[in-house]
Amino acid sequence: MHHPDINLILATGGPGMVKAAYSSGKPAIGVGAGNTPVVIDETADIKTRCGVCSDV
Repeated sequence: MHHPDINLILATGGPGMVKAAYSSGKPAIGVGAGNTPVVIDETADIKTRCGVCSDV
């Protein structure tokens, strides 16, 4: 979490992991255990990706 190339932390898991992310000094998004994040970047085909995400 402290590598200089990391500019955002997306933390999933238990309270300890999320707390560590929030305490890292970097911008962080924390979600609880069982909440799987989906990251869609600027190269994605939005229509296709959103369909896949909603089917899960």
